[in-house]
Amino acid sequence: MARASRAHQGGSPILMRAGIPLVGGQMVAHARKRNYPLMISANAFSVRHTTGDRKGTFRAFRKNLSHLDGLDCALDSAGYTAAVLYGGFPWEIEEYCELAASRAWTWASAPDLCCEPQIASDRAMRLLRIAGTARLYGQARRITERLGGQPLMPVLQGWEPQEYRQCFEWMPIVEWPELVGIGSVCRRHIHGPNGLIAVLREVDSFLPPHCKLHLFGVKSSALAYLIGDGRSARRASERYRDRIQSADSQAWDLSARVGRRTGRTMEYRLGHLDAWMQRQDRQQQGPPKTIDPDNDAALQQIKQTIRDIVGMHLANGVVDDVIDYDDARMMLDRSSCWASAYAQQHGLVADIDEEQILEWLADTPI
Repeated sequence: MARASRAHQGGSPILMRAGIPLVGGQMVAHARKRNYPLMISANAFSVRHTTGDRKGTFRAFRKNLSHLDGLDCALDSAGYTAAVLYGGFPWEIEEYCELAASRAWTWASAPDLCCEPQIASDRAMRLLRIAGTARLYGQARRITERLGGQPLMPVLQGWEPQEYRQCFEWMPIVEWPELVGIGSVCRRHIHGPNGLIAVLREVDSFLPPHCKLHLFGVKSSALAYLIGDGRSARRASERYRDRIQSADSQAWDLSARVGRRTGRTMEYRLGHLDAWMQRQDRQQQGPPKTIDPDNDAALQQIKQTIRDIVGMHLANGVVDDVIDYDDARMMLDRSSCWASAYAQQHGLVADIDEEQILEWLADTPI
């Protein structure tokens, strides 16, 4: 049985949760067999109307969740998904609280309003969403207490670091729990005025010392920096990594979609999940195996691997009609060369994969 993915590189362990898009069948059975810690979005439990004027809209949450018994499984309120897909939560807060109270989750997050720039375009809108997050927490807490459910994990929201302090001050909480979620971090750079390190620095300055953090959707590259993987360990990160109890990501499934646009069998997807979890363990337990820069054959092989992955990414864009063919041709050399240069700058590793490269490409205009 595979063990849970935890970091042990010179600090407190960091638990990495695999986000899964399906809540039954082979995927859950596979996670149980491998003993993977999971994160499941509330949206995955939604049941939709199939007929009539309301076809396709939310009807209810699934009721029988006994197949999840015995799993280390956390529940995400689906704030980002709801904002992107529906413009807000399609269910009532009481309905979500009933889902959270329906079984013994490892923990369930309180509903929150994310503050990524594509959702909240300016500070005024972010402040409204932060205030809404605080109000939702108060509502959800009262409902959960009435239902006799376990307390929900509060989530701090913001985009600029000081906005997380504002959220903390507006939250109707007297005694803060041992675990607090940090939202709107999945698309952040590591450095810069609004980077992940700046957010952690600010949160560390006001959050009570006993509170640990869960980082929603944090990038693997950011996690590698925070735990110090032999290439990017920094004193700045060492101070904050002991604050972090866990993180989650569904990047493995994105990698599977990029690798094979059609014909993705469950076996293929689960292979990507296994490879991703194994890479988390390798990355978190010690320095990766690096490529000797003087080994020209190995260097060229890694560069070709990068180019192949970038090419598949662009080819999917051409097939989906989101990138013009001639533009893709010009972008191929530019983007693959950039990714290769980035890899050399940060240390060429032997187990480079789609997830890493897609993260790099997402961080630069190409």
